[in-house]
Amino acid sequence: GMTGGVGIADEWTGDAQDPDHWRDTHVRVTGPIVRGLQGAFAEHWLEATGQVLVGPDHLPELEERDGGGPMQLVRSKAGVGDTNVEALYFLALA
Repeated sequence: GMTGGVGIADEWTGDAQDPDHWRDTHVRVTGPIVRGLQGAFAEHWLEATGQVLVGPDHLPELEERDGGGPMQLVRSKAGVGDTNVEALYFLALA
């Protein structure tokens, strides 16, 4: 699965050395964590379109992967309201 930022506005076209340019990271992950990414995408898709994504066309079987380490998915999205990542920031500061 792929996750991270994929900014497409003009601000993302620079080298991130200039204060007017932004930087983001996009990464590929494999293994069980991908199911969480699929769930997050399906949830956001449902909110945006009202369409429920089900079945192997939308949620294909995942390859089993050996190795790696433990991972935790923290969902976030643009917009207002409480998010998991916002709660984690507050808990870290507490």
